[in-house]
Amino acid sequence: MDSIFQSENLNKKYLNNGFITVDLLKSEEINKLIEIYHKYDKNYNELFYCSNWTTDCAERLNEHNEISRIIGPKISDKLSGYKILYSCFITKRRSIHSKVHPHIDWQFVAEPKSIAFNIWIPLSNTNCLSGNLWVSKRSHQYFNEKRGPNIELDINKELYSNKLNINLKAGQGIIYDTRLIHGSNRNMISNKRIAIAIIVVPENAPVLHHFADPVTKEIHTYEVDNNFYIERCIFRKNNNFYWELSPGTT
Repeated sequence: MDSIFQSENLNKKYLNNGFITVDLLKSEEINKLIEIYHKYDKNYNELFYCSNWTTDCAERLNEHNEISRIIGPKISDKLSGYKILYSCFITKRRSIHSKVHPHIDWQFVAEPKSIAFNIWIPLSNTNCLSGNLWVSKRSHQYFNEKRGPNIELDINKELYSNKLNINLKAGQGIIYDTRLIHGSNRNMISNKRIAIAIIVVPENAPVLHHFADPVTKEIHTYEVDNNFYIERCIFRKNNNFYWELSPGTT
């Protein structure tokens, strides 16, 4: 595999573990992103909320563009030949019920020929009591299956029996292979744990979306344009965890 990261050291860490952690944001950039968050925040009371769940496509696009202007140059410094597919804010409120269970992100490119990454950056310090992320090292080696909004994967518990807590300071980030098993712990400290999630893909790789027929369960694969996940993908419907293709998708 060609080098993915600009640094040989970071590339080795990724190949060994499926993720890296890096310093990304300065304090003034963190403050600007918090300002952007509050600009679009609807003060949802849900325990866990992703800002790209909104059906307001114009708002999603504006928020994505404002985040990308700050984060884009940071990504270019770390990754070779990658572009941002979409970005959003993820809010986790304080609750014993706020943990996110083990899962694997959607498949955005044809793996393993191409690799997509999720970049997760908290805007406040995180640890196992404040909703930090955990990962299962090297678990990305076991998954190349098609993944999408309504495609269930059978994840063997043995693959994440040794969870590694990723404790990050505000502005630090974890860049992980979207095939990596991960989740997040309960937020028991702060009222809101705000983080940014950014999906990046190789610049020249076709962007894909996989969707299972609700009746036959047959998986359909669509090659979509670069703006699909910002402008035309409905991530959530009727306040339920349900995703679907928007009308007009080809």
